[in-house]
Amino acid sequence: MYLDYELSIAVRDRIYVESESLHEMVPTRHGELRRKRMLFQTVPSRQTSGDISVEYNNLKRGANPQFTCLKFQSVLSQMESRLPKRTAAEKHILNMSHVVARQLQKVLFLDPIPHDMRDYVPRTSVELVPSASNLSAVLAKIVQDEPAIKEVILRYLRQLPDQEILDLDFVDTPLGDVMLTVLEKSGEQTYWIDARGLSDGTLRTLAVMAALLSEEEDSLVVIEEVDNGLHPSKARTILSLLMELSSQRNIHLLVTTHNPALLNAIQGREAAGVVVCYRHPEKGDSRFVSLVDLDEYLRIASHERIGDAMESGQIARAVRGQVPQTHRDALEWLKSL
Repeated sequence: MYLDYELSIAVRDRIYVESESLHEMVPTRHGELRRKRMLFQTVPSRQTSGDISVEYNNLKRGANPQFTCLKFQSVLSQMESRLPKRTAAEKHILNMSHVVARQLQKVLFLDPIPHDMRDYVPRTSVELVPSASNLSAVLAKIVQDEPAIKEVILRYLRQLPDQEILDLDFVDTPLGDVMLTVLEKSGEQTYWIDARGLSDGTLRTLAVMAALLSEEEDSLVVIEEVDNGLHPSKARTILSLLMELSSQRNIHLLVTTHNPALLNAIQGREAAGVVVCYRHPEKGDSRFVSLVDLDEYLRIASHERIGDAMESGQIARAVRGQVPQTHRDALEWLKSL
């Protein structure tokens, strides 16, 4: 099943849906999923109107039927109450809308707040919240269900602090609360440190691991400034963690960073996953472009690491199209070959 859902939001004096559509990919005569079939799409409306018309595909000849939705919330969220459910085609559209809605509900916007992780939490709080304040309970559940996972967590944890980490455990209270604790070794001494004594970087890394180990397969995890609180020398460690765990559990991962050290740690084909966000110089809105799609990418990559190119302004100039004429001529020559 392949679905293509698009939503455009206008932000003016009010916020409203500008356009919204859902298409499904259907097989061609040769069995390839290359043809898009519209399930529903909005009809252009007056900006001042509080409603928006939606046409849908009833698989019949003639004009598509329409229904009306409120303009100030997504059509997807109104399908259950607005779309007729008489025919098989209408029921199919509703079912596909439910599929998209369920997928969107799986998205976790993770913004770990170390201060909130340094306390006891109920052991029953096992669904990771965006701030990761219930980290201890989530990790306790993961380790309880799959004891072998503890070694995976420890393997990455041992690469972060200066002290050697020997073990990971949990302290319970009579009231059913739990707190994470780790066994550290310093010289010849060993001692347990609970979440209150762990560094911000360690707690944030544990929160990332908890997300990648607890979210459902095929879900999306979004992490803002993934390397906050970590020493630049650990950039490759966090990248390896992200790629290994997301690949093993089939988790879609979107992370943001402004850290040149993390970008410099990107190797080879990993650059294909880097997207540059920039503000359009004329319209003022945010745009996204794949790093490897920039005309200047190959030249930049042959001279600098990605983080260095960001610091020197090479990537910003490439995004704005500020390319020396000699480079433009060379690129046109290459394209003509």
